[in-house]
Amino acid sequence: MKKGLFLLLAATALLWTPVWAFTGGATYGLKGGLSIASLSGNDAEEEGDTNSSRIVGTFGGFLEYPIGPTLSFQAELLYAMKGVKATWDEGDEEVKGTTKLTYLEIPLLLKANIPMDSSVKPHIFAGPGIAFNLSAKHETEGGSHPGTVDLEDVKGIDVGAVMGAGVGFPMGSKTISFEARYDLGLMNIYDKGEGQTEELEIKNRVFSILVGIGF
Repeated sequence: MKKGLFLLLAATALLWTPVWAFTGGATYGLKGGLSIASLSGNDAEEEGDTNSSRIVGTFGGFLEYPIGPTLSFQAELLYAMKGVKATWDEGDEEVKGTTKLTYLEIPLLLKANIPMDSSVKPHIFAGPGIAFNLSAKHETEGGSHPGTVDLEDVKGIDVGAVMGAGVGFPMGSKTISFEARYDLGLMNIYDKGEGQTEELEIKNRVFSILVGIGF
């Protein structure tokens, strides 16, 4: 089911990219980089656990369409890894656990380009991002139950607010860009478990540094 959704969305994006790109003025490209992923909320850290961030990867493509002298709309299709690390004690042994979440993410961003009398092109951007969960696993090292299990109660869809800033440098017919962004999860990522009256308050948080090339 999740793999089928991934293929459907990817195929749709690939089919529409040439249509948008040749309607005049649109640019497209690739981007990728490193992300610092964590989970936040009142229930994100269990009693006795110590949480820490995961260093993961984010990569994909984008399509940018101008809508004014300094404004543009940018749609992205990203393969984004998220989650968190945790450690806890079982007797005299320290146990390590990693929640590994993988999403197909579609940020829809309004981008404001800041005019400057130079070839450097700074910009800021913000907008919603919808993410489709591709896999959710928890890996445990040490303790009485080591191994990897699927997290069946992770929701199939997550919604976040994406915001950030960057700078572009023209290089011939291409543009190289560097950006920093923050993805603030707005939804609890777990469904209610059996016997629970409320969802656990756990949300995704991701800070990313990405490098892109526009054509």
